[in-house]
Amino acid sequence: MWNAVVFAGEVERSILFCMTKREEELTGQGWEKRFLADEPRLSEMKELYESIGFEVLLEPLPPKEELASCAESGCTACLDMDPARYRTIYTRARGTPNPS
Repeated sequence: MWNAVVFAGEVERSILFCMTKREEELTGQGWEKRFLADEPRLSEMKELYESIGFEVLLEPLPPKEELASCAESGCTACLDMDPARYRTIYTRARGTPNPS
């Protein structure tokens, strides 16, 4: 599934990204995708988000097969070399209830 996201700033721009089934599931549970990181930034950002009151979820990269339709999203050479190294950071407000 393709979704458009608008980033606020001096100039608004929209980009397309591919959302996996897992991302759709997490979004439905109130999680917001923040970004992809590896150490040491991964631990630093996890601690930062927790310190300002967010729940933090670190998700592994989806299998390459799931991303086959996302080839237009850019270069993945670094991720392909060592996918276990990276995690996607998701956050949500502490105490957000899971939908029934």
